[in-house]
Amino acid sequence: MGKGRTWRKRERRNQRTNESLSCQTEYISLRKWMKAEGNFQCPKLIPYIFSETGRGLMTLKSLKPGDLLLSVSDKLIITSATVLSSDIGHWIKKCEPPLSAHQVLAIFLLNERAKGPHSFWYPYLHLLPDKFDTPVFWSPAILNRLPHPALACAQASLHSLHTAYTHVYTWCKSVCPHLAPLLSSQEDFFWAWYAVNSRCVYMEVPHSSFIQDVQKNYALVPFLDLLNHSPQTQVSAKFNKVKKSFELVTENSFPKYGQVFIKYGCHSNTELVVEYGFAIPQNPYNVYEFLLDDILTVAKKLNVTCLEQKEKILYSNQFDTGLTCVDDEIFFSWKLLAVVHILLLPWPQIQNWKSSISTVSLSCVCREKKLLAMTLIQFAIEKLQRQQSQTDQSICNNHSAIHYELCMTLWQDNFTILEKAQEILTPL
Repeated sequence: MGKGRTWRKRERRNQRTNESLSCQTEYISLRKWMKAEGNFQCPKLIPYIFSETGRGLMTLKSLKPGDLLLSVSDKLIITSATVLSSDIGHWIKKCEPPLSAHQVLAIFLLNERAKGPHSFWYPYLHLLPDKFDTPVFWSPAILNRLPHPALACAQASLHSLHTAYTHVYTWCKSVCPHLAPLLSSQEDFFWAWYAVNSRCVYMEVPHSSFIQDVQKNYALVPFLDLLNHSPQTQVSAKFNKVKKSFELVTENSFPKYGQVFIKYGCHSNTELVVEYGFAIPQNPYNVYEFLLDDILTVAKKLNVTCLEQKEKILYSNQFDTGLTCVDDEIFFSWKLLAVVHILLLPWPQIQNWKSSISTVSLSCVCREKKLLAMTLIQFAIEKLQRQQSQTDQSICNNHSAIHYELCMTLWQDNFTILEKAQEILTPL
């Protein structure tokens, strides 16, 4: 019998043992460079390989809320202002319309990486990942097997990235052709894009007419990007104008020799996979989104009355999005509850549907609503099972097993949410 996904994951974890990285040359060089070139404080944290998460930061002392995690001088932070003052800044200023902060930071990384050890930023760039596991880098065989709406999200991300690359490369060829070799490889630009996307933090940057104002406050902070994500973690990040440093303070406690985390945002696993290339177990922000067409199909099977008129009400009042189910005690979103409520209204009450939905809640579940909800959940589970059956494990034989596992994790997240909803709804 072939060895499955669980076995492979266990084997990789067994092979990836805990190990300190603080004595490795590149990490020593990074600390020396940061201390020599600016005000860098990070006395309690060291880089470490953890069996569960890979590279991260371990604390050598117990931490309590209010403790400083790190402080990095503005001289060591890369922003669009850094790019504009660099050797490619005068070319960036010639671009019309202006590039985004994300685009110019990606170009900057490629330009500095090409300089090798001669770049001021080499100690930092040298430790950036060689590759990312976001769906942009997946084979079509695995990408196209993502569940909906993860596939739609990944395709939208890929489209945006292609648009950004085309804009940058067209500008480069016409304005500064000597930089064109840096951007001739679409894959290299994608790498730089995700190096920024997976590592940037928010930091206020002065307005510039040469950079788009939308999302201009991107910053790359060396060493901070070694911190991994946890949805239960809270930190306080601010720029200290007196010390001219970016400071990160924990709002959680961490035990001595434990891994220290930060929170990238309130992201579901779909968002984490598409934007960062990883997923986490038992993510509290996971959701399953129903399609209104599927709900109407179930309603038709249950012989819901006046369905055509109710369908018009739902579509014309934007009840076709946000129909989510979460892994929580309150598992149906308000919009999904409202859709179920409207579908079951008797004809005399249809005209006053707006006033009747203001008080809908899970606690007011009649037999008809429970039947519709249970049938809808079962319909969704069976639909997922049919779709997943087309996702053959053999496709990972010639493609990255990591990408296949991420794809299957998103499928399993959907099943978990729907099965939990069944458990909650059954006793009602």
